[in-house]
Amino acid sequence: MKLRALTYFVSSLDRVAEVSDSLSAIQLDVWSKRVALPPTPREITTSKLVELPLRKELIYALVHLRGKDPRVKDVPDLLRSVPNSFGSILVGSVQQVEEVASIMSKLEPEEATRLLILLNHDFLLTPYFPAACSSGKEGVGVALLYVQEFKEGRVSESLRIAEEVGIRAASSLGTKFLGVDPSLSPWMDESVGALIEENSGKLFSPGNMGVVMNLNRKIEEASNLVDKRLGFSEVMLPVGEDNVLKSRVEEGTLTLSSLISLTAVCAAGLDMVALGEVNLKSLLLDLLALRATKGRPYGVRVIPTGLKYGSVINLDQFGRIPIVKVV
Repeated sequence: MKLRALTYFVSSLDRVAEVSDSLSAIQLDVWSKRVALPPTPREITTSKLVELPLRKELIYALVHLRGKDPRVKDVPDLLRSVPNSFGSILVGSVQQVEEVASIMSKLEPEEATRLLILLNHDFLLTPYFPAACSSGKEGVGVALLYVQEFKEGRVSESLRIAEEVGIRAASSLGTKFLGVDPSLSPWMDESVGALIEENSGKLFSPGNMGVVMNLNRKIEEASNLVDKRLGFSEVMLPVGEDNVLKSRVEEGTLTLSSLISLTAVCAAGLDMVALGEVNLKSLLLDLLALRATKGRPYGVRVIPTGLKYGSVINLDQFGRIPIVKVV
């Protein structure tokens, strides 16, 4: 089990400098240290966020805006100006979709990996980026990478260890421990897609969705043994972060339609999917309808490219990501 993220949720913007220094100094075996800000106050411009004293070795969930906020048009420039920044735009109604789709279309591929469109009524307290948003209550949360331990039936053990590490980290930082996000997430060869296929068939085929539901049930059962949990707390299927999912997309057996079908039982939503010639407004309207039926937060992190199926993009952090087939 690896600690994927230690995320410090700050109560206000004026806490960013002090928290960044403390988080940078803490000695902990963790993949990434992160700072999550609260929803961006009305009086703060995005240019003010750019001026915050940020540390290069940390990553920041810097901006969180509602879809109706006029400042959303400035989000692409913010992501471009601050390469270790992430953010989310909250969309709760169809009236906000057209403007948000326009903003998404202006992002370069790497920038698109750092913006989440959250279909929900409120922001989300989770250590996972880009969604991570502080509720105003200061403290830390953790996420873990534990695909192998999941295969070995060591789910509860892994969550307990992550919780213990998080509690110690919170104590060292002089703050509260807010919880573990027990979501099952991949990283390249540590593949959730492979885990699904081992228990059903090749993605996408009958039985896949049932397996995802069963994995979610195991997460739910194990989560009851930890004192505090937060975030999505389900299976995550970010295509650009899972080598099996990438392969199936490239082969054409995992299409946009089948990925959307899987999101009916997968927490994070449509995640790290490289899109070709897709109408983003129409896609968001479909996903907003699915979110209303599902009744849970639904994340959309897609990479608009304008390329055709069969093409591939290359991103420094994620390597090759194939364009998904639209059927």
